[in-house]
Amino acid sequence: MLTTFCLTLLFVSTSLLTTDGEAAAVPASAVAGTGAEPSPATQAADDSQTWKLQYGFQEGQKLRYQTSQKMTLTGILRDKKQVDTSELKQRRVFTVLAVESDGSARIAMQFENVWMRKQADDRAAVTFDSDMKPSEVPEGFRQVARELKGVAPKYWLASTGLSLHTIKPASSGEKAAATGVAAEVKSTSLVEGDSSTNGIQLTSATETQTTPQEERNQSDPGSFLMLLPEKEIKIGQTWKENIIVPARMQNGITVQVSILRTFRLESVEAGVAKISFRCSIESAIRKDVTVAAQLIQATPRGTITFDIARGLMLRREMQYDESVFNALGAETLLTSTGTNTEDLIEVMAPSTAGSAITPQNTGKPQVPLNAP
Repeated sequence: MLTTFCLTLLFVSTSLLTTDGEAAAVPASAVAGTGAEPSPATQAADDSQTWKLQYGFQEGQKLRYQTSQKMTLTGILRDKKQVDTSELKQRRVFTVLAVESDGSARIAMQFENVWMRKQADDRAAVTFDSDMKPSEVPEGFRQVARELKGVAPKYWLASTGLSLHTIKPASSGEKAAATGVAAEVKSTSLVEGDSSTNGIQLTSATETQTTPQEERNQSDPGSFLMLLPEKEIKIGQTWKENIIVPARMQNGITVQVSILRTFRLESVEAGVAKISFRCSIESAIRKDVTVAAQLIQATPRGTITFDIARGLMLRREMQYDESVFNALGAETLLTSTGTNTEDLIEVMAPSTAGSAITPQNTGKPQVPLNAP
């Protein structure tokens, strides 16, 4: 799991901090949620019991997720300090277009609304809302506005959440997504740069197209799902996935960096599984401070809540807290902190719109996207 789905607006200006080049960093990827009430408990969990975790796709089903993200990037050079902040609120609807006998599904995503704000130090904050007229969009968000008008990205996912879009053909009458992960990021990434800024620009490393083999070996970075284990699993057991992202070293050579994401089934209560995850990067690569700075937002830790009976990801929370010394030159410190949550706020059943579970009847109010 877009290229997460994804989505910070943080810059360090060269007026304060300088580096030998522009380096792209992996942003926080957006994705998964709470919403409908979990299905009733059927068994009491114990250490010996095994659980089958898989997504329960249903043709025609619509899942509405709401994301909220706040990120802070702090750069320190001796007695100078710059703090850049960004916020994101968005609603996305995922529609299951087709489901095969093995449980895999083709899914399309549409943005309903996107609200973003970025601020550098004490300067005036700049805000974007997807409901703005073209003439109202601030210059720094115009590329974002154009990308939001693109073709709705499509995923082909196994019941474990593994991306199959490089080996599954498009359904009859449907147009295949452009070119795998790269096409998805181009459509959904909300990272925006300022052409006049020569400092570090934090953008998604997944904008570089991955190979088909790499795509087979990882969950779609732009997806709203995380990878589940292929086999039944007990509480306390773990499963892993490798996510390959490109990064540029100090000598200018681009390398493929493997990020190991480890999941652990922590508990099962009332039919809902609690899953923790953490990320790590091989130590040899982390010694290159240029690479480490680019990946400062690529290794979050967090938790997932998953309704086992219905096969729905209810909520995902991610926390970011990483620092890199000398990332911007000698005697500098670059720190990234933040949170990202995604909640399932509505499930619309395949049969009729009247069977939808709304935020009101679940007791979980929908937060306005432009809320402070």
